[in-house]
Amino acid sequence: MDSETDVRIAELGYELPAVSAPLASYTSFVRTGNLVFLSGHIPFKEDMTTLHAGKVGVDYTTAQAAAVAESIGLGLISTLKANLKDLDRVVRIVKLVGFVNSPHWYTEHPEVLNGCSDLLHSVFEERGVHARSAVGASSLPRDVPVEIELIAEVEEGEYPIDAHRKYYEERDVTMPPMTPQEVKKSRFSHMWRPPSLCVFPYVSGFILFYRWRSSRVSRRRAVMDRETALNGSHSGVNDSKTGGCSHRCVSRSKSLSTISKSLSTHSSHICQTPLFPHMSETPFLPTYHRM
Repeated sequence: MDSETDVRIAELGYELPAVSAPLASYTSFVRTGNLVFLSGHIPFKEDMTTLHAGKVGVDYTTAQAAAVAESIGLGLISTLKANLKDLDRVVRIVKLVGFVNSPHWYTEHPEVLNGCSDLLHSVFEERGVHARSAVGASSLPRDVPVEIELIAEVEEGEYPIDAHRKYYEERDVTMPPMTPQEVKKSRFSHMWRPPSLCVFPYVSGFILFYRWRSSRVSRRRAVMDRETALNGSHSGVNDSKTGGCSHRCVSRSKSLSTISKSLSTHSSHICQTPLFPHMSETPFLPTYHRM
């Protein structure tokens, strides 16, 4: 015996389409407590294999898109009936969430979803009054013009969890079970993954290499200054026999003092060289920040 809701659907002249199988790794019906959640439904053509495709406002007018939304509403009701077996068990339609594939300048998204909302009002009457969200999207899966998902409240009672699978099996619709790897991938593939901790040793290694290279350059400069000082002392030696020794000793003492000054200067330069000289306002000087 048909339920009152089924009779009303027939009186309105509607015919429920066949239930479409999910197109990816998900289920179209989930019940928790007294709430049922229907996945996003997309518009199939009469053959239930081909999809409507295109953008609203470009390929479809608002009236045509509203008709597409109405066909999606029939698909939602068909999914409810396949799992609940009796549409009178629906206490009320809680919420609709609709997505409209449209360009950025299109603004008539609510009018498009009115096609589905008006259908639910007609079929479920007071139980069909619901909350709703109309969202514009630059693209939708398979380039469909409209996608709608539904939340409904149902009566208390036990409903078979795999009712939708039995419904598909009766109609020779294959639904291969998901492997544990596929379930894990579908659940966590969209989640953000933190970067690997192996990055931090590379950063510390770069800092040590920069310090070592800076000190090496400073030592090389000290050696070059020492060689310059020694070469200058040799070039200034007096070849005369008288006073040559004293002149050579004075030159050596000057060169030693020059070397000691250069070494002290470069040693202090090593200690005062900032980590990133190009980031400080005064180059080659330490930069301090007041906390």
